[in-house]
Amino acid sequence: MCIRDRIDKIYIPTLSRVGNQITWDNLPDFVKEISVLAIPSKEENLHKGIPTVTVPDEFTGIAKTREWLWSISENLKWGMFDDDLKFSVRTPNGETSKREFTNEDWKDLLDTTDSWLEDFFVVGVRQGNLPPRGKDYIENSNINTVYFFNGKKLPKVNKLDWSLQFAEDLHLNLQLLKSGYKNRIWDKYVFMGTQYAEGGCSDTRTIETINESHEKLMEKHPGYVKWNGITKGVLGGDMKKIRVSYKKAYADSWNSTLGNFYE
Repeated sequence: MCIRDRIDKIYIPTLSRVGNQITWDNLPDFVKEISVLAIPSKEENLHKGIPTVTVPDEFTGIAKTREWLWSISENLKWGMFDDDLKFSVRTPNGETSKREFTNEDWKDLLDTTDSWLEDFFVVGVRQGNLPPRGKDYIENSNINTVYFFNGKKLPKVNKLDWSLQFAEDLHLNLQLLKSGYKNRIWDKYVFMGTQYAEGGCSDTRTIETINESHEKLMEKHPGYVKWNGITKGVLGGDMKKIRVSYKKAYADSWNSTLGNFYE
C-alpha cells in the first residue's frame, strides 16, 4: 500500500531515546514510508534501520527543532509527532472505550486529514484520556503532540515566534488562531502518550522552566491565557496551571479582519 499524493512527510523529533522511542514502532509500514526521525547530530548512525534527518546543532530544544522543521517543509503537507505515542480509535456513541488502530484507520486518518488541510491548514489528533465529544472532530481548540500542516498556506517561518522553551505547542497554536488560521482536531482518532518521561526534554524540563514558560505565554497572549490554579506534585513542585481561550483567539481574528475590511 502506498500513500503518495496524500501527506508528504511525517517527522518524529526524538532525543536520548535510541531504541526506546515507540511512535515509529506503532506505525504501519505504509506510514513508515513517509516518516522519518528528526535527531540531533550526536545520534547520527545510532537509530539502526530507521530513516533519520539530522537537525542542525544551532536548533537545540524542541521549540527550535519545530522551527527548523517548519522551515524545510514550506511546500509540503506534513506531520509532526512526538516520539512516545500509541494511537487508538474511540468506539461510537460517546463511549469511553477505545480500540487499536488498523491499517484502514490509518488510511482514513491520512486521506481525510489531507482533504481537511485544503480548508483548515492545521489538523491535530486529540488526547485519548480526554472525555469523548461524541463526534469525529472539534474545531479551533488545543492541539499538541500530533500535528498536520499545509505548509503552502501557512505563514513563513520568520513570521512566527519560536522563543518559548516549553508550552511551545500552545504558543504556536495561539499565534496561528490569532492570525485567522482555523484548525480541526480529530476526536474519533486519538493518541496516548507519556508525560515527563526520561529522555526527550527531561534534562531541561523542570517545574521552574514550565512555570516560566506559562508566564511568558500569558505575556505574549494577554486576554487569551489566564492563571487557573495550581497542580501539586509536578516534577517535585507546584505547577501554575493556565486556561487558554482558543475559540476566542480565532473569533477575535475574524472580527478584526471584518473590521479592517469594512473600514
